[in-house]
Amino acid sequence: MNDHQKIYLSIGIFIVIIVLITGFLICPLAKEIKQESILTAKNNQELLALKKIDIDYLKQIEFKYKEITEDLGALKINLNEKQIIDFIVELEKNAINTSNDLEIKSADYPIFNLVLTGSFENLMKFIGWLENSTYLVSIESMQARKLTERDLFSSESELFSLGDIRTVLQIKLPFKNNDSE
Repeated sequence: MNDHQKIYLSIGIFIVIIVLITGFLICPLAKEIKQESILTAKNNQELLALKKIDIDYLKQIEFKYKEITEDLGALKINLNEKQIIDFIVELEKNAINTSNDLEIKSADYPIFNLVLTGSFENLMKFIGWLENSTYLVSIESMQARKLTERDLFSSESELFSLGDIRTVLQIKLPFKNNDSE
């Protein structure tokens, strides 16, 4: 064999090795890449379908929200004086039942400013009663602070302790949940 034949033979062997490497390594990798890209495309289509479903669902919720808020406007019923007095009596009874001291600072229907003094647990009971009462009450604002020794000293009542809180609630009573009398 002369030098040219050796070079041609070496180039041929090199090309065969390259073809074998390509056949055994690159082709399986290419097949796997193709399968992964098909799977990715399928997942993207599913995600787009889910996104469309979510958008449709959000539009339905928005439409229902608008319907409900329009219906709430139609539900507004001004309470008569007797119903307002009944509500205030219920507030006072519930304050007693939940061991809170209640002071109604102003009652300018539909806004009521209440000052409650008692334990945090009793405050939560009172608010729970408000949420579950027959009146649709919305709490417009709520400020609570712990009683200090000075508060206890200046307070006329001896029912409170240092751990109690004084809460100022502003509630709005726009309408009654059940039919008016």
